[in-house]
Amino acid sequence: MFGLRRGLSALLLAVALLPAVAQAADVYVVTATENKQNLDLEEIKHIFLGDVTKWASGKNIILAVPDLSSPEGAVMLEKLFGMSAKEYKKYWMQKVFKGEATNPPENKNGDSMKQFLKAYPDAIGILPSSQADGIRKVLKID
Repeated sequence: MFGLRRGLSALLLAVALLPAVAQAADVYVVTATENKQNLDLEEIKHIFLGDVTKWASGKNIILAVPDLSSPEGAVMLEKLFGMSAKEYKKYWMQKVFKGEATNPPENKNGDSMKQFLKAYPDAIGILPSSQADGIRKVLKID
């Protein structure tokens, strides 16, 4: 009887979490409208790791990273890098210490990320699909 209750509780919890998981998976890497370059997943990964810092036009890429504890931050960490938030922060700390980069700014929610991307034509960031209207979508992460 106790095993049945535990199994039923786990099933109910999983069903309750489905909308959050589905929402987190519907995430786009986006740039503002100035960028005309088409990017694949590997190029996006190198941008968010700070290995690529200029667009094909020669302009500097302005990198905006979502809050690592947000659903879009979790998708970025898992799908692009296979890293934990701690590993990603350590990676950037090492790049900064070596003088190879500065930390990318973190934006706490979709609204501030959207405003950032609209304000900086050469920016790239990650938004949930519900926030991506009016900004050029580059690639859906799934």
